[in-house]
Amino acid sequence: MKIPRTLPLLALLLASQLFLPSGAGQDSGFRIQDSGDWPQPPAFTSPSQELLIAGLRAAPARPRAHKFFDRHNLALIAAGAGLRAADVYTTHRFLQLGGRERLMPDRLVRNPAAFSLFSAGAAAATAGGMYIAHRKRWHCLERGLGWAQAAFLGYLVVNNARLIHDLSRPVYPQIPQSR
Repeated sequence: MKIPRTLPLLALLLASQLFLPSGAGQDSGFRIQDSGDWPQPPAFTSPSQELLIAGLRAAPARPRAHKFFDRHNLALIAAGAGLRAADVYTTHRFLQLGGRERLMPDRLVRNPAAFSLFSAGAAAATAGGMYIAHRKRWHCLERGLGWAQAAFLGYLVVNNARLIHDLSRPVYPQIPQSR
């Protein structure tokens, strides 16, 4: 059985008329106007339900807006810049000891000026992404970018320090133990 095209539209029209209060939306093309004649919710007898409704009414509708250069973002941007500088230093030291970079091309990493410029650009790009997320009001993404950058760079610095430690300690010959 084929459903006529007008049936869903009629069902939508009927549903909108059933759930709108009397007189609302008739003059304005089905736009809901708050004229104060909305039905009040039924009285709740349970104290827990009354407490829930009171809490919902008291809850703020939106989180408070914050400035982009607040204490939290400045700390995240500074931590990212500091960790990028530490990554440049530890990578350069690791390469001096004879290590081999695995994440980036050697041509870029072996040139300290180019690697420093690349890292500064990456830090600026992360701060720019945080700013764009702030302007779009995606505050969780804004903070998440800063935290993700700090976590990733912290891992890189610790890994580089471990590799430097492994390369810089002297190698002693293994002396067999006699029993």
